[in-house]
Amino acid sequence: MNNISLLVIDDEVGYVYKILSEKLPAGIFKIDFCNTKSNFIEAYNDKDYQMVVINSSNCTKESLKFICAIKNNETKIIIIGNTTEDAFNFYKFNIVDFILFPMRFEELLIAILKSISKIIKINLTTKLEPNVYKKFITVASLKKIEVIKVCDINYFEAQGRYTLIFLKNGKQILATKNLGDFQKKLDPKIFCRVHHKFIINLDRLIYINKSEGCYCLMENEKIIPISKRKMEDLNLILNTG
Repeated sequence: MNNISLLVIDDEVGYVYKILSEKLPAGIFKIDFCNTKSNFIEAYNDKDYQMVVINSSNCTKESLKFICAIKNNETKIIIIGNTTEDAFNFYKFNIVDFILFPMRFEELLIAILKSISKIIKINLTTKLEPNVYKKFITVASLKKIEVIKVCDINYFEAQGRYTLIFLKNGKQILATKNLGDFQKKLDPKIFCRVHHKFIINLDRLIYINKSEGCYCLMENEKIIPISKRKMEDLNLILNTG
């Protein structure tokens, strides 16, 4: 398994970040730091992290807004907070664990191990089901069920908890499922999640720009951003350097 990308959102002192940087093995984790006074969302979207640890003791409201804004349902979130009331509010968002401050490292380690097991389970499920990908997807509405051939799809774009599907004939279809739901049903050798908001059909890809911010150009002339971490995944799929 590749290194687990971990974002630590901490106060200016960086107490939690320093502990994790010292205690967690560098060969397994790639740990980044974001100050609680910075823009959480921009830091997260830059790499679309697999795991996030938030020291919310001085920024409970901002932390809740951050979790609401995360579009990737597979990101594992651990919260460090002040009160049991905070815990109740955070658990509504299906976080992995909530740890009362001041914390013990052992508590945080257990939460991190729990997150790793969930990440491994997702990866194993994907590897053990290589031939379950269908040649079509369905989008249901009150009046009809649309059957869409996956080969006709240019790309998917997240719209909050919904997803816009862009077809090669120019048609756009709004689905009530989120982007993560579609990702699980698509062949990863053909459809690649290049950004927290986009999944592209590699058969509809024209070229990739690697300078002045990574992005790709699709057949319909749409320019789609590529996050730094997803650029590594795309290189592996395309076998490029």
